[in-house]
Amino acid sequence: MRVSPRIYVIVQSIVAIVFLAIVPGHAATFNVIYDFCAKASCTDGGTPLSEIFVDAAGHLFGTTAAGGTANGGTFYELTRDTQTGKWKRTTLYNFCSKANCTDGSSPLGRLIADASGNFYGVVYSNGAEGGNGVAYELSPGVRGKWKSKTLYTFCSKAQCTDGFGMAGGLTYKGVQSGLAYDGKSPLYGATRFGGSVGQGIVYALTPARGTWTESIIHDFCTETESCDLHDGSNPAGELVIDADGNLFGATEGGGPNFGGTLFQLSPDGANWDETILHSFCDQTGCEEGNMPTGVVMNAAGDLLGSTQQSIGQEGTSGVTFKLAPNGDYSVSHKFCSLADCADGMQPLSNVSIDAAGNLFGTAVSGGGNDGDPNHGGGGVLFRITAAGKFKVLHSFCAMANCADGAYPETSAVAGADGHLYGTTTIGGKFGKGVVYEIVP
Repeated sequence: MRVSPRIYVIVQSIVAIVFLAIVPGHAATFNVIYDFCAKASCTDGGTPLSEIFVDAAGHLFGTTAAGGTANGGTFYELTRDTQTGKWKRTTLYNFCSKANCTDGSSPLGRLIADASGNFYGVVYSNGAEGGNGVAYELSPGVRGKWKSKTLYTFCSKAQCTDGFGMAGGLTYKGVQSGLAYDGKSPLYGATRFGGSVGQGIVYALTPARGTWTESIIHDFCTETESCDLHDGSNPAGELVIDADGNLFGATEGGGPNFGGTLFQLSPDGANWDETILHSFCDQTGCEEGNMPTGVVMNAAGDLLGSTQQSIGQEGTSGVTFKLAPNGDYSVSHKFCSLADCADGMQPLSNVSIDAAGNLFGTAVSGGGNDGDPNHGGGGVLFRITAAGKFKVLHSFCAMANCADGAYPETSAVAGADGHLYGTTTIGGKFGKGVVYEIVP
């Protein structure tokens, strides 16, 4: 029986604090708990691009962007046998199962859940060229058979003014406080492309009598032709929403230096007002970072995140950053600062944060397990404590043939057992990625 996501969040927060208190005095153990593409024709899925969702019972849920019976990706569950400790993987839904792929394919971004156990997310494509995208709901049915409902198909309007190319998953008001989604409030997200000038949008999806309607909250790059000074372009990662309903996010491009921006959208009656909180690449050589991957918010209201790039003595490597509510911007770590980039380089996905304010994230290359002067590597999983201390928790491709996985594009999350769970995009026994755990 699945436990309410709200209960899960409360338990998770407590466990995360315990986990972080234990780690410094003990060597953590890394385990691969599932190798994707273990079945013929990859019917079990491959190439995961979504963060693991852990419920209060310790069940893991996630999606793969490829594989499955229709090669459109899968929605899966992993459960651990309490006696043997072994994990069992079950495919709950195969994307692209409906005619013409109207249910979508290639899911990505974080999953959210409501109190009834339904899951919500986005897929990159709906079978059309260009990765138009679909927002969906997955619901458990009789005899364990799950069904998919399309909430909205993007690029439904002329010239894709309603957006396409999903920037990340969905969010809702109340998620910051641990409330489960109520199934009737608006869901918020962003697309990388589309809108009136093709540079992306922020949208709301609102249900009414069984039908979902999209409204555009912000249309990027419309204030000036060149997207400079007043706006960003091409949003990245999931949005953050605070208790007052303000939305926060990042764009990969735009801003006065075209290095991306951090923005806030505030509700004002039927309209939303945009404020640019920070423009990247302000410093000489973009050493403060450029092309942010998204943001999370801590209890103090700081926005935390990473950038794909930074240009300095170490080349293109990326940084992690903090933006305080008063506008002060600081770099907490610059990647590739250790020999052979043992601390990793180029974060491509959003970070995650626990109740103690510790930041978790991944970099897709570096890590030191390569002997390569170009710092190829398999990537790293890192933690930055609330006090700003950086530590690599695992360097991927440490095992022969990268059996521990490589190229992690999602962060890790803490389960009710105090373990961290995450995925890699490639590597493992069959080369299509793994699900891993780190045991304190």
